[in-house]
Amino acid sequence: MNDVIPFAYGDHPVRTLTIDGEPWFVLSDICNVLDIGNPSMVADRLDADALSTTEVIDSLGRTQRART
Repeated sequence: MNDVIPFAYGDHPVRTLTIDGEPWFVLSDICNVLDIGNPSMVADRLDADALSTTEVIDSLGRTQRART
């Protein structure tokens, strides 16, 4: 599991992770910033090598899978 580094973009929380020394952003958080309602459709339009799935801990302490 990777350490999540949270920050805020305006009023929007954005989670980032460092994977192999590179920053990766949680796709659903970026979609919220951009007011895009369906992150799955965005993921379908991205190159497969531009996406990763990783485990993150949500605000209730549960392990979740997030697309980064």
